[in-house]
Amino acid sequence: MFTLTSTPVTFVGLLILFAWSLMWSVRDAVKAPTVVTKISTWVHVLMAVAMILMVPKSWWKPLVSAIGGPTTPVVIFAICTAWMVFMAAWRSSWSSWGHAAMFAAMVWHLAAMRAMSAAPKHTGMADHSAMNQGMQTAMGSHDFAVAGIPLMVALLALAIAGLWRTISGKAENPGKVPTCHVVATEPLAIRLSGLADFAMAFGMFWMSTGLLAPIIPFMAHLHP
Repeated sequence: MFTLTSTPVTFVGLLILFAWSLMWSVRDAVKAPTVVTKISTWVHVLMAVAMILMVPKSWWKPLVSAIGGPTTPVVIFAICTAWMVFMAAWRSSWSSWGHAAMFAAMVWHLAAMRAMSAAPKHTGMADHSAMNQGMQTAMGSHDFAVAGIPLMVALLALAIAGLWRTISGKAENPGKVPTCHVVATEPLAIRLSGLADFAMAFGMFWMSTGLLAPIIPFMAHLHP
C-alpha cells in the first residue's frame, strides 16, 4: 500500500494501470457472449476493483476491517482462482492459464499481506515471546518470497505478451473460445485488449516487488 506523498510515482502509476484494466474488464463483461465467460470476466472486474483499493493505504485497511479481517479477501480470491483454474482446464490455452496464474498471484500477495499484518509490534528486548514471533515472521516472509518467484515470472510473461499485442496488433487465439474475456479481432480492440492485460499484469508485478525483498533486496527500492 502506498501514499501520494511518500511514493508518488508508484501511487499514480498503479492507479492509472488498474483503472485502465478495470475499464476494459467492464467493457468485456458487458460484451461477453456466454454465461461462463461473463462470470469469469466479472471476476476480473472484481480483481481490478480490489487492486485499485489496495493502492492507497487509507482505503484498503478500513475495507479489510469492514469485511472481517485480512483472511476474507484471501478466501474470496482463492475461490476466484479455483474458478479460473477450472476454466483454464476446460478451455485450455496459454492465455487462460496465464490468467489463472494471475489470480494465484493475487492470493499469494493477499496471503503475504495477511502474514505481515499479523506480525507482532513490540519495543525493547524483554519480550522474548514477541522476539520469537518476529523471527518466525521473518522466516515466513522469506518463504512467501520464494513461493512468489514463479508467480512473479508468470505476471511478467503475461505483461510482456500483452505489451506485444499492443505493439503488434496481432490477435490472441482468434480461433479459441474465450475463457474470461472477449477475444478481440479488430485492430484497435486487439491493441487496447493487450494494453489492458499489460496494465493488470505489470501493475500486479510492480506492486508485489517488495514481497521478494527478503531474497532479492533491491526489489524493496522499486516504489519511488
